[in-house]
Amino acid sequence: SIGADPQLRGAVITAVDPASDAASKGLRRGDVVVSINRTPVIAVADIGRIVNQAKAAKRNSVLLYVSSRDGGRQVVRYVVVKLAG
Repeated sequence: SIGADPQLRGAVITAVDPASDAASKGLRRGDVVVSINRTPVIAVADIGRIVNQAKAAKRNSVLLYVSSRDGGRQVVRYVVVKLAG
């Protein structure tokens, strides 16, 4: 179990490349991506679709709305993450 809230809608992060911008911004396994660029994420496939739209629009970063556990409390925050390649 990765500890995500089962009532939370979004896609659970299962791995983060330690050399990525996402890792440097504190994203980690078990965090839940609730939205990207204010577009709701319901399934993992939504992430690829939204990121591809951002790349097609020549954007070099996306705004993630992320829920994570910090000890026993739920923390929700916005994170700007640079897109790879």
